[in-house]
Amino acid sequence: MIQDMETEYQEPTSNCKPRYHINLDWHQRNGRSFRVLMESRLCPSCRGLLGTEVEERVATVKRKGEVVHEVRTVPFPANPIAQVRDCCSKSREYIRPNMPLREAIFRVVLASGNQPLNTEEICQQLEWMGYGERARYISPEAIKRMLECDLFYGFVMAPLLDEMQTEAT
Repeated sequence: MIQDMETEYQEPTSNCKPRYHINLDWHQRNGRSFRVLMESRLCPSCRGLLGTEVEERVATVKRKGEVVHEVRTVPFPANPIAQVRDCCSKSREYIRPNMPLREAIFRVVLASGNQPLNTEEICQQLEWMGYGERARYISPEAIKRMLECDLFYGFVMAPLLDEMQTEAT
């Protein structure tokens, strides 16, 4: 019986490693505020700007297909993921060796701009950001298990390119 289960399940090929990202809709469906979750991950200088108004340039498409750029006043940060990627993730304190692993993974994905990452890429980023300084080794398999049983951050497997093309047709 166990052998049957092992033969039915096939690992993705090396060219097709599953990639994970944060599904923003997951937070809304589960009655959570992604914005509040993000604001607590901002660096001290960005947190000091919360509640202020900033100007943002927004592209708008007119009826004839003409693109017009408008400047709007929006509350800071207009795009919290971009703010973390461009500013907060650069701080040495962004990922600390003593923070929980799942929190560190969340911050790695935010630092990537929420671009889908595979578990090997997440491991590399954790190491590069100093998470492994305390001589801890985190395997890609352990990260995969954490991502797949997440009920807090909204991690999901990104659809494969083939699946996206099938849905579009």
